[in-house]
Amino acid sequence: MRERIYFDCFTYIGKFTPKDENQLYSIDHLLSEMKRCGISYALTVHTLARDYDPIIGNKTLLEEIKSHPEIIPCFVLMPDITGEFPDVDSYLSDNSIRAVKLYPKLHRYFFDEYTCGKIFRLLEEREIPLFIEAGRGFDERYNQATFAEIDAICSNHPNLNVVLQGGRWEEARRIFTLMRKHRNLYIDFSSFQLNCGIEYLAENFGAERILFGSEFPLKSIGAARAFLDYSDISDEDKVKIAGDNLAKLLGIKLYRLDDSLGDELIESAKRGERIKVQIIDAHAHLGDENEIVSGYTPLIKSGIDFVFKRNEALGIKKCCVSSWLSIWADHKLGNEITLKAIRKYPDHFIGYASFNPVYVDDWEEELNYWFCVKKFKGIKPYYPKVLISYNDKRWRKLFEFGNKFKLYALLHPSDNFVDEVDEISSLYPDLDFLLAHTGIGFKHARDLVYIIKERGNVFFELTFTNVPDGLIEFLVEEVGSDKIVFGTDQPMRDPAPQLGWVIYSRISVEDKRKILALNMERIIKRSLI
Repeated sequence: MRERIYFDCFTYIGKFTPKDENQLYSIDHLLSEMKRCGISYALTVHTLARDYDPIIGNKTLLEEIKSHPEIIPCFVLMPDITGEFPDVDSYLSDNSIRAVKLYPKLHRYFFDEYTCGKIFRLLEEREIPLFIEAGRGFDERYNQATFAEIDAICSNHPNLNVVLQGGRWEEARRIFTLMRKHRNLYIDFSSFQLNCGIEYLAENFGAERILFGSEFPLKSIGAARAFLDYSDISDEDKVKIAGDNLAKLLGIKLYRLDDSLGDELIESAKRGERIKVQIIDAHAHLGDENEIVSGYTPLIKSGIDFVFKRNEALGIKKCCVSSWLSIWADHKLGNEITLKAIRKYPDHFIGYASFNPVYVDDWEEELNYWFCVKKFKGIKPYYPKVLISYNDKRWRKLFEFGNKFKLYALLHPSDNFVDEVDEISSLYPDLDFLLAHTGIGFKHARDLVYIIKERGNVFFELTFTNVPDGLIEFLVEEVGSDKIVFGTDQPMRDPAPQLGWVIYSRISVEDKRKILALNMERIIKRSLI
């Protein structure tokens, strides 16, 4: 088996805004995280080239990395429309540049043949790959191209290798269409955390077209590493994705660099081994009997058996789950799918009962059936679909029941989330509230910190595609590890990056154990049902 050398295709160094005071940004930060997570090389852009001036930013990049051969420069270019940019051919040659990135939206130029054709042709002739951020969904700030524009460039320049960076899992169908159409299109998986996304891409388009990418310092390198290391593909394909594919695109040879020794959880994760400590997933979903649930986005391998087997491979002992149907369209039919999972694997799945108040005819009957008879322990009122505020009187009977029997409720952010959580957590002190998707980012977390500190029945639940580097450390420092629970949101997102985010965080093993299981175990045991 060939040695696996990790080469991160998506990193930045340099100051950026807006920035939380806990976020990292410097070359020293990048080098430290690379060594800690076992990353030998990184392709890097300087934020000055993105946010201020490409020429100044590219020059600053070369100066900062000159004594660090493990950092490979990626230059930001722009078309010479107003005479501000030098001759691109000599500019790249003089600096021995093997990778280029464009920011047409940030730098306000058309991303088309007329405007950028000269750059496209030059890169094609010199076999230099073009990196472009697209398909970012919610994150429009750095969404630099449309899928139609990428389609046109790949069609007009079939020998130009184009790397799509930051594409999110929700855009799977559009991304798969382009991958199928264009052999010269590659993808990094920093935000493409589709359940079994690496396996699907490798099987359908070839492992050769997948690149390891983290988007550090915004995202956790450990999350990206776990996504690949726990993927169910061959060791040979993992070698390609880890670094060989990018090295081939850039025409460079890799040598494995020494990494630092981590705690026992990190070292197990590096080997892709089942984590030995207890893990409870506080936030998961299920599809139906089909392998793929269709509609909003494909939920690949989302059936009961596969979710169970995937959890077994990662070491997730228990899984608190609601079916996708129960939150998305029909809570009664969906709760029955959740019940099937509990019956089939009673020691593994713990049910969330979902409700849409406008379709509840008799609250007493439904609550008795799902909780007292069927023994569900969690409540899942799903605001993003029902659009009913949590302090609305239509939820009152549900929350009163949960408070009486000391249940727990998983709450997704609403339009007035802070005030609503503040109100209901005070009204129902014996009902534990898990605030879903803290991983949205630092601002979202900071807005909720005072409630977590103030109320013993309110907890942070982590999962989100953003996996912000440094956020878990911030939460532990602010509210303590006793007030945080682990979740994956599988099979929407693949569980491995979410697990890796916690495993590779810069906190103690004891804090990790609390977040991964002990806190949720305590919450579940409080239930009187």
